[in-house]
Amino acid sequence: MSNFFLFGENDTPEDVYKLYKKVVNNNFDISYIIEIEKAKKSYSDRAELYAIASNIYKLSNSYEEAIWNISKSIEINNNNATYYSSRGVVLFSVGLFYEALDDFDEIIDNSTLSNREYFLNDAYQNRLLIYCCIGYWDKAKENIKYLDESYVYYIKSISGKIDKQRVEEAINEKSYLCQQE
Repeated sequence: MSNFFLFGENDTPEDVYKLYKKVVNNNFDISYIIEIEKAKKSYSDRAELYAIASNIYKLSNSYEEAIWNISKSIEINNNNATYYSSRGVVLFSVGLFYEALDDFDEIIDNSTLSNREYFLNDAYQNRLLIYCCIGYWDKAKENIKYLDESYVYYIKSISGKIDKQRVEEAINEKSYLCQQE
């Protein structure tokens, strides 16, 4: 097996996962892009490699590459909520709200996705934030009922409100989640 950062034909996706663990611990280095691209050439059918590449590109602020790679993960395996959530977050972060909504809606509406239960609350939370950003206040209010209490506390942290009724009141104020023009 080759050196940890020098992927070769005998290296496995598990070796790449070690790289990913370093990336998520924010030990980012530009050489990771080179290494993940090598790994993708050897294992072009492995959706998780494209997801890892997406995270690496996101950390390097290369959002178009991040979106392309996570979209490739979905193309390879469209039954994994992890990939829809990741793409939705990147799309949301660059202001592509409607496209991000499509990914979060996929998680919410498609009960057959693997890992769905892990990402469901995140999907509702992100959908709520997007609705607020695009001014769909009634939909935002309706979405609150799907959030569990931990997400209400998250909303509290950005709004100063603590319970669902107060979060609804804050949404009625229309000013605390996204700036209005």
